[in-house]
Amino acid sequence: MVLVILQKHKLEFRRRHSLSPWPQLRTWETGTQGACPQPGLSGCTFSMSMPHKTLLADGIRVGTVMRIRGVVPDQAGRFYVNLLCGEEPGSEAALHFNPRLDESSVVFNSLEHGAWGREERGPGIPFQRGQPFDVLLITTDEGFKVVVGDLEYHHFRHRMPPTRVRAVEVGGDLQLELVKIF
Repeated sequence: MVLVILQKHKLEFRRRHSLSPWPQLRTWETGTQGACPQPGLSGCTFSMSMPHKTLLADGIRVGTVMRIRGVVPDQAGRFYVNLLCGEEPGSEAALHFNPRLDESSVVFNSLEHGAWGREERGPGIPFQRGQPFDVLLITTDEGFKVVVGDLEYHHFRHRMPPTRVRAVEVGGDLQLELVKIF
């Protein structure tokens, strides 16, 4: 097997066990390069509207990775990624990830019972106007690990069980190219 992270070859190793007892890898992907209703299907055309919402009927669990790729426009102020506990407006958010270029900061929070929790801020801002970005949100036992580019940026501790997440919503000032959950 070969481990590839963000298109960079990292290592190779031999399997010690058959893969047959492992559950099949589930992926969801939407993007301007194509919407893929089935794993491995490509060449579909799709126009993303903003805010963009990807529904997750089975929710997420420890080990789920969400990849968001796009471009920050030259005049961008803010954009956000919300991990929502429902599909309807005003749903609780297990994670609110909010890069604020107009403040040179990134805010992390959660929304429970209609109230925002204690705000956390990441170190500096790893996004630049006019530049592409690639963000991974990795669900761990403790929280959501946020990786921007190749660097671990922040770890937001769970304030509610990640199994409650039912949708990923992306919006604000960005050109969204890809949302992939695997």
